[in-house]
Amino acid sequence: MNNVEFLYIDDLDYSILEDPLPKGVRSILVVRETGEKDFGAYNCTVSNPYGSQVKQIFLVRQSK
Repeated sequence: MNNVEFLYIDDLDYSILEDPLPKGVRSILVVRETGEKDFGAYNCTVSNPYGSQVKQIFLVRQSK
């Protein structure tokens, strides 16, 4: 991903959807028209007054 930080983006390549939940918000990163540059590791970082947490996910190309 080339270390791009997403902060409430909405453009032609990516957007973030927010889904309110009873105890917080679920955020969904939408990647449109995936290309080689989109595959790889993504970090999701959350913070609140109680601390912070980081999770990493990988977007991998499916074999045909």
